[in-house]
Amino acid sequence: MFFFLVAEFWLLIELPTLWTFAVIPLVCPTADGQDTVKYFVLDHGRLIVDSRLKVTFDILSISLGFIVPVGVLVFCNCCLISSLRQSYPSSTFRLHEATFTRDKPLSFKQSHMPRKYHVLSM
Repeated sequence: MFFFLVAEFWLLIELPTLWTFAVIPLVCPTADGQDTVKYFVLDHGRLIVDSRLKVTFDILSISLGFIVPVGVLVFCNCCLISSLRQSYPSSTFRLHEATFTRDKPLSFKQSHMPRKYHVLSM
């Protein structure tokens, strides 16, 4: 459903591009003068001829087609980074809890260490 709403929105935004060209029907008499032949000529439309309309369309198209999505992306990335930074201390606290028991760090007794690693005291 959301996809169809977005598609309709973008179709409405891009609808003025249909004014780029205009089809002009020309009715011309034949050589004998009794019949007519219909020709269709592709000509510049309102979007090309009217420079104010073209500039307005370009500004709207660029702002809605580029600036708005980039703005939403930057906003979402900032929210994601903020929430990751907020969750960082809690994850390091859990890591700290797993490594240390209360106030004493976990350590191996010297008897558990192989003989070559025993610390000699002087």
